Amino acid sequence: MSFRSVNHPDRYVRHFDYLLRLDPISTATGRADATFRMVA
Repeated sequence: MSFRSVNHPDRYVRHFDYLLRLDPISTATGRADATFRMVA
C-alpha cells in the first residue's frame, strides 16, 4: 500500500532513516521505501 499526497500528486510518503518524508519517487529503492504492508 502506498500513500500519495493530495496537494503534490507526484510525491509519496516514504520512510528514510527512520523518518517519514514526502518525496517524488523515481527509483526502485524509492518505490520500496514508499510501500507499506498492513499487519493485523
